[in-house]
Amino acid sequence: MTPSSIISLCVSVSCALIAGAIPSLAASNPEDFFGGQDHQAYLEWVEQSVKDFPNSYFISSSANPAQGVAIHWKISVQEGYIDLGVAAKAKGWLSFGLSDNGGMTGSDMFLFETANPSIVTDAYVQDTRLPQDDGCQDWLLVDSSIESDFLMVKVRRLLVTGDTQDIPIRNDSGLDTPVHRVIAAWGDSGEVCTIRLLEGLRPISISKA
Repeated sequence: MTPSSIISLCVSVSCALIAGAIPSLAASNPEDFFGGQDHQAYLEWVEQSVKDFPNSYFISSSANPAQGVAIHWKISVQEGYIDLGVAAKAKGWLSFGLSDNGGMTGSDMFLFETANPSIVTDAYVQDTRLPQDDGCQDWLLVDSSIESDFLMVKVRRLLVTGDTQDIPIRNDSGLDTPVHRVIAAWGDSGEVCTIRLLEGLRPISISKA
């Protein structure tokens, strides 16, 4: 995989960054995601792959409210893992990550590329602001779908992996625990393109089972 940074601006290819916020855990209606139109392939994927996930939200792009990323998740507390579904309008690649400090540096993410659709890559960003492959690949690709200009990925990861390059997914339901900051990105090139972060990250609480 060509090293690169995750997204907000990309030269000569169609890319987008969302450093987004979810203000609450109230479920949102996927029918309304992506502007509520031209998203039948996404709705069919929701029905087939993430229908039983109790939490969902759409983080819209500041440039175009109909563009953005749909996230769906389920926490299995006893088993100690998270199931996550992520979808975006894109033809080339998709990424989702966590950031403790609210920026690219120190973020932890997975990358999915249509050029290599059988895997996801666990990656992290250090001082270079470029994703580096993690020596411990902790994200598991459960399934993926590439249809009608949508990329839709379902993955699983332990809440606490023990890997120093991974950000633990903690119980953030208490008032004294900061909620998680998330970043999502996508593009139309065959591989992840070089980009820079333009928007500050905002919080999402993901502790609900």
